[in-house]
Amino acid sequence: MIAALVADLHPHSLFPLDRELLGRPLAAYPLLGLQSSREVRRVYVMTDDPSVKTVTLQFSPIFLDPPEDLPSELGSLIRHCLPMIHKDLEGETPMEFLAVILLRAPFATGPMVDEAVELLRSRPDAEAALTVSSHPSLHPRWARKETPRGLLEPAVPSPPAGEIWYPDGGLALLRRGVLDKLGTDSMITKALPIKQQGATPVIDEWQVPAAAYWLSRHGVSDLSQSLQPQPKPLPQSAPKGDRR
Repeated sequence: MIAALVADLHPHSLFPLDRELLGRPLAAYPLLGLQSSREVRRVYVMTDDPSVKTVTLQFSPIFLDPPEDLPSELGSLIRHCLPMIHKDLEGETPMEFLAVILLRAPFATGPMVDEAVELLRSRPDAEAALTVSSHPSLHPRWARKETPRGLLEPAVPSPPAGEIWYPDGGLALLRRGVLDKLGTDSMITKALPIKQQGATPVIDEWQVPAAAYWLSRHGVSDLSQSLQPQPKPLPQSAPKGDRR
């Protein structure tokens, strides 16, 4: 069994999840990507936002209630959701991997998830597979810090040579054993890279053009030019724990 957890770590961001990107609400893209995966069998969405539930209901996920104080660290969020996921999967095939995707990251396609599953199955020594991007302008060799005298000096005395890869928040595929370890240690030390370019969660307006470019490069059509303006759907109220 491979399950997916889609969650929002930035509920008060400047770009709302029900705002449109290429004619679709931002929150729809992670679910749209998972829908095309051959491997994922169960999808959980962690939110109590009625507008997000309205957008994602068409994909028939299972809604999980977030903690009262939403953590900013992904490991804490996973620890909160795991007991609910395990309870839902009781009596079924044990979960092999959990794909974790941010609601604000429209960069996890079905083939990408399936590629990560295949890669992780081929490497039993690895704990996870993460999407990563290379940003040469952010290489540690260019990092500077201010000295007490107000001067700039290298922040990293001996920066590493070669290309640097940054986890980009697109996809994290975690092995079952790592999920159990997250209860005491959220550090993943043996992760395989899923290399891509340009992904980052959409939190502010300036990131929208980059996200639209990425989606277009990956074959997502722009519906905004062909759709007539429609009234915004009203949020549907759903009780906590609703599993529609």
